[in-house]
Amino acid sequence: NEIWRVSRSRSLIAKFTMFYTLASLGPIVIFYSLAQPVLANVGSWAVTPVVTTSLGLILLNRFLPNQTVRWRAAVIGGLLSAALFEFGKIAFGQYLSMVAINTYEGIYGSLAILPVFVVWAYVSWLIVLLGAETTFVVHHLSSVAREGYVQPGHRVQRRLLPTPGRTAARLMLAIADNYDRGAELRRNAPAGDEDGPEKLRSVGMTVDALNERFDIGLAPIVTIADQLERAGLIVALGGDQGYVPGLPLEQIELARVLHMFDGGDVKSARADSLAELFDELDELQGRKVGELDFQTLIVMERARREGKPVERRRLRRLPAAE
Repeated sequence: NEIWRVSRSRSLIAKFTMFYTLASLGPIVIFYSLAQPVLANVGSWAVTPVVTTSLGLILLNRFLPNQTVRWRAAVIGGLLSAALFEFGKIAFGQYLSMVAINTYEGIYGSLAILPVFVVWAYVSWLIVLLGAETTFVVHHLSSVAREGYVQPGHRVQRRLLPTPGRTAARLMLAIADNYDRGAELRRNAPAGDEDGPEKLRSVGMTVDALNERFDIGLAPIVTIADQLERAGLIVALGGDQGYVPGLPLEQIELARVLHMFDGGDVKSARADSLAELFDELDELQGRKVGELDFQTLIVMERARREGKPVERRRLRRLPAAE
């Protein structure tokens, strides 16, 4: 989940099911892959451990992250990990027979198998993590190609990001506008015509599409989207179809989104001039934004693009898209 920049946690039941599956099936797959070349006497069975390892790693990359992963990305990451795993077994076997066994036996005696197992477990886990990183890159290839790959936990920003509240408002407006256009196309489509080039308008806005539009990086978009989703303002669709509004657009107010990402002022022991100025700015923003909702914002933006004058107070009473 850290590799995938996912901050949402699974439910307790889902965590237990995932842990039980990995704890029970993981060792079986690994030991079968290691023992099959020794146990098999028929040459045609030599490919079995490769297939077993590949299948296990593909499923791991597909279902372990707490988000929907495309099969194509999971397959590429799993096959890369499986190839490195099989190559690692050969290289590690040579290392054991030529160097490690003699060295560790002289130091640890009959317990020499323990450090050997620890080293192999470390190498194996590095291969699994490399496959997960590869799966992430393939899944978000367009965004990674644009901004470059930044390791989790070492996200040095190349530029200052906009104010979080304003960024969240723009992301929310993009998601709402994409959904509203899809709803309009569905209403105007001929009866029975569910295909066509505009069909994708009805699908949610993906993280990659948002990053392509605003170019602020995957990490800030995922963080903001998670907060909006926890607040119930957006909903993540299954199958990597992106986000759609979680409430009717006329019920999602701009002031609410801005307030969610306003950390407020620092705690001060006394009132000062800055505190008074910040209060005045908050009051001014409240008067300016008022009860402006995202349905109104969509109509205002479309009117602006068409060069038409727009009156905010009148637009608030326009009917929302179905």
